[in-house]
Amino acid sequence: MLPFLGAFLFLVPVLWGGEGGRARATAGDGIYLILAWAALIVAAFVVSRALTRSAEAPPDPAATPARPDRPAGAPEDAAPAARPGPGADP
Repeated sequence: MLPFLGAFLFLVPVLWGGEGGRARATAGDGIYLILAWAALIVAAFVVSRALTRSAEAPPDPAATPARPDRPAGAPEDAAPAARPGPGADP
């Protein structure tokens, strides 16, 4: 979405036009374009930080289903729980 927003922001000075067909001063337009460019850089930074944080967030343990071969709360790399064989005394 940022590229489309940037294209719109960069084309806004074209829509301003001059009064009565006279040419506009370009200094104000240049300052506007530099500020729009800086705002797009800040917006891209904010979006990239938000995406990085969501990608690095640890998964919610309550959202993952429990595996029947592991005790509750055991890490994923732990060995499966030992089950007594048939005829074994519990």
